[in-house]
Amino acid sequence: MAFATRRNPYRNFRFRITIPGFDVIGFSKVSGIRQATEVLPYREGGDNTVTRKLIGQTDFAPIVLERGLAEDVDFYYWASAVFNIMADVVPEELVKHVVQIELMNKIWQPVKTWVAYNCWPSAFETSEFDAMTTGIVIERLELANEGVIMVP
Repeated sequence: MAFATRRNPYRNFRFRITIPGFDVIGFSKVSGIRQATEVLPYREGGDNTVTRKLIGQTDFAPIVLERGLAEDVDFYYWASAVFNIMADVVPEELVKHVVQIELMNKIWQPVKTWVAYNCWPSAFETSEFDAMTTGIVIERLELANEGVIMVP
């Protein structure tokens, strides 16, 4: 009797983020890897029984990175550079980066990789300061992007 090979799903807590030009420490959370394609309804003349669905424009959701606030201020400066683009102080090509998100297996080898293109900080925030809790301060960086692909 042959046994089927069981394939367990990957755990969601083993991942690595790479952003060129940054010494990135670990992140506690990554979200927003999502694409959605617009559906364009179209009624064809002579066929009133069904509405056709045409493919529209594809949009990619912002990728959100979260980590505990530490001494380095790289993300804050990156987000601030976006403001300086508008003042022609910083060239746009220095602000947009390719971001790579790797899912790792239990021996820390990459098994899936997502690459997001032309990422730039569209929002930066820190969690609230609360003297009544003992939690850590979290910084959150939201990255606008122009496309995410999964590479084998």
